[in-house]
Amino acid sequence: PELQGRLDVATAESLRYRAYDCELQFVGRLSRRLQAQRVRGLYVIVDQKVVGSRSPLVVAEQAVVGGAGVIQLRDKLSPKADVLRVAVEMMKICAKHDVLFVVNDYVDIAAAIGATAVHIGQTDIPIEAARRLLPLDSIVGVSCHSEEDVLRARAAGADYIAVGSVFPTAQKANPIVVGTDLVSWAREQVEDVPLVAIGGIDVNNVAGVVSAGADAIAFIGAVVGQTDVLGAAKNMVARIERASKEREADVHKPA
Repeated sequence: PELQGRLDVATAESLRYRAYDCELQFVGRLSRRLQAQRVRGLYVIVDQKVVGSRSPLVVAEQAVVGGAGVIQLRDKLSPKADVLRVAVEMMKICAKHDVLFVVNDYVDIAAAIGATAVHIGQTDIPIEAARRLLPLDSIVGVSCHSEEDVLRARAAGADYIAVGSVFPTAQKANPIVVGTDLVSWAREQVEDVPLVAIGGIDVNNVAGVVSAGADAIAFIGAVVGQTDVLGAAKNMVARIERASKEREADVHKPA
């Protein structure tokens, strides 16, 4: 009887911890879904290569004041210690304005500062591994360049999916150009996951990308590369909102 009692206590403890773990996982999934819903509208990538001698923090704040809903820090040039310091301050700016902050590539930095989101590419750490390092409520976005990439990201549980490069771009060497067709196809495959379009998008083609089904439009050169970042951001927000309204009107138009 004594042994049986010990076994019963051990079993109860095991079940309690298992239930607690399940509860945490559920809360984490719910929190991530709420965070992912913020991936909408103007998504600005503050790329150090494009920022140049300007302060990335000033550029980020100008983009936020201009209406950006998402700010991503992307810095493949600076020492990681410097990237971490900038990330901490940029996250504060985003928090002050209730804007989603994303760290590009560096899952370790995102985990160290408790960042809301991290964005990874096809050759970076897998989603499953990133989740083990990040807080439960941190979301993971994934870059996709093909139908296969989109399906893999969806199956792996990506919180948002970024498709590109939609058009030719000077921001990457030898970019894979996918056009708006992949944006439209991805929209059909991931109806319940925010879809971001990126690459070569500017004032002349942004309306067509929104029409293809993107929830958020990511910009580097067309916003961060401009002298007037604030003005460029406001202009893009207005264009995205106008194109979104036109898309909604088309959806609800009688056949």
